[in-house]
Amino acid sequence: MEPELLTAAAAVAARLLACDAYLAGKRIMGYLAFDSEMTIDAFLAAALAAGKEVYVPAIESKGQMRAARLSSLKELGKDRYGIRCVPSPRDFCPPAALDLIVVPGLAFTPQGGRLGRGAGYYDRFLAQAEGAYKLGLCHSAFLEESLPLAEHDVTMDGVLTEKGLYVKGRACDDS
Repeated sequence: MEPELLTAAAAVAARLLACDAYLAGKRIMGYLAFDSEMTIDAFLAAALAAGKEVYVPAIESKGQMRAARLSSLKELGKDRYGIRCVPSPRDFCPPAALDLIVVPGLAFTPQGGRLGRGAGYYDRFLAQAEGAYKLGLCHSAFLEESLPLAEHDVTMDGVLTEKGLYVKGRACDDS
């Protein structure tokens, strides 16, 4: 991994670990980075070490994902898309029981708009997670003023980059 990407990932992990939704939360959902997504493995490892219940996406059927409990970043499998995943058997958490969901995306707006990969997995899942704080995560280079959004797209409560936190379009001091 390139040095600037490692630096960005470290900055994001530090910001995530200082986030109020993380500090107050018991059940945290992150993701196992794929392709150009920013890695949050250091954050996931720290959350596990802190005794949080940590979950990551598991594709169960076409168009449907569930939150699978992560117990370690070692000995992960790969799903049909080549994305690292929790091996079976899996323990699941319903979306409504999660406190914080860290969401990857190809791009975000400061207002919380998200451009995903187009399959709708996250939008369907997030629509069921009414009580969770939804935090979009991307490199600052992928923060856009506007994106083509559809009616079914779920808006994030906040967007975090290596350079800062945005809530409802406003840059915030998240430290």
